[in-house]
Amino acid sequence: MVKPAVARQCFIGVLSRVRQGASLSFNSDSIGCGGGKRFLGFTQELRPNFEFFLSCGIPGQMEGERYKKSPELVLEAVKHMPKLEAPTPFITWKRWDKLEEAEEPEVVVFFATPDVLSGLFT
Repeated sequence: MVKPAVARQCFIGVLSRVRQGASLSFNSDSIGCGGGKRFLGFTQELRPNFEFFLSCGIPGQMEGERYKKSPELVLEAVKHMPKLEAPTPFITWKRWDKLEEAEEPEVVVFFATPDVLSGLFT
């Protein structure tokens, strides 16, 4: 079980430990970023000024991630995002070779370059 987050920390960064072989279980308190909580289904809330965070930022207040070209495009995308609700209070991440025979994963994530991923697809 991952201990409660004490600071803002990207959930994806913590997954590096899973890639190294650790199995980790998270609950809402374990996740130190609003995006991780939202997109894992632990909350429906978005941070204030999310549209600026995901795009251009606000000079002197917040750096933008620049995933979208403008705040308006972010707001339009948010309108179409599905509402996710975590099916259980915990989400466990394991490397494929650590799964037990009886376990049936609901999601599989590949960390790979595009050419390797396309090879898996074909």
